Amino acid sequence: MSTRAAVYHEPALPDILVASSYLYLLNLAYWVVEKTCHAGLVGNIIIGIIYGTPLSGILQPAWEATFWLLGYIGLILLVFEGGLHTDLKLFRENVALSIVTAGTGIAAPIGLTLLLFHFGFHLSLMDSFAAGAALAATSLGTTFAVLESSSRSPKETSSEVSATTDIRHTRIGCTLLAAALIDDILGLVLAAVIPSIRNTDGEHHKPLAEAIARPIGVSIALFLLVEIGPLRRGLVICLSMAHRKARSWMRVDGTSICTLLIVITLSGLVAAAHYAGASVLLGAWVTGALLGEVDRGEHRDHDLEETHPTDPQLSEIVAESQGQRTTPSTFIAAFEYRIAPIQNIILAPLFFGAI
Repeated sequence: MSTRAAVYHEPALPDILVASSYLYLLNLAYWVVEKTCHAGLVGNIIIGIIYGTPLSGILQPAWEATFWLLGYIGLILLVFEGGLHTDLKLFRENVALSIVTAGTGIAAPIGLTLLLFHFGFHLSLMDSFAAGAALAATSLGTTFAVLESSSRSPKETSSEVSATTDIRHTRIGCTLLAAALIDDILGLVLAAVIPSIRNTDGEHHKPLAEAIARPIGVSIALFLLVEIGPLRRGLVICLSMAHRKARSWMRVDGTSICTLLIVITLSGLVAAAHYAGASVLLGAWVTGALLGEVDRGEHRDHDLEETHPTDPQLSEIVAESQGQRTTPSTFIAAFEYRIAPIQNIILAPLFFGAI
């Protein structure tokens, strides 16, 4: 069967106006709601409701699918950014509290729904459980977006106060972050368990044991990448060496190298998480946490070099870095310089508008 090449047609003016106004109003609504009540995501959701199906249907179905795809890329980058800023030491210290918080967020909606729907409205246990599982779902993207927004626009204006109010580096921030990750894993398990239990659609589903054990086991394995000290240090050393070797071989600025490594490692771990049976968002967070550790290791090495100026090799490295680095060469700086502008203006608003 012969294939025809895609024919270029100039977009109609109404389509151009609809798409451009949608992107602009997403950002405008976010700014207005953020300034008035510090809940900018609500502005994105409102614009998405107005433009989307079924309220007005201004956006064509093909556009909605495209915006959802681009928005999900923004969600992955949002979770990755959260991993970059995660303090793993504080994260480990609050794992128990996070498990209790996540368990409460899952058990309370399911328990209350079983009591109300099964005993109050006499629905079946399976229907009541499915409704409770839907209510127990936690939006991982919303959690990361709220934490990032609170650190980006604190109430105080002083730079010293702003540095101390980054909620992502506090106990409550790490607890909420970990609880959201755990809820995402449990939500993936529930989404696989319910079809396996009901099996009323005639389709072939995974065995119940596999539906439960596989996402949990793969998720634990991903967590171990950042929790086991020797394994984490080995991965961090490999990433750090790749960073330095690529800079010396390719002769380009550090920001470009960091961006390239972000794309490669993020794509690889997200794909590995998906095909292994875990959440792609967990793979994005693990990638960010590992690259964040590389940045912190480079920062510690730089501090060590500055405290030993008498060592000729270290002095040469410091002088070379001061003379050659014209742009930031950390993964956090590369993300904020190259990726964050696209994410904050286009990709993330498209995701929350698609909700």
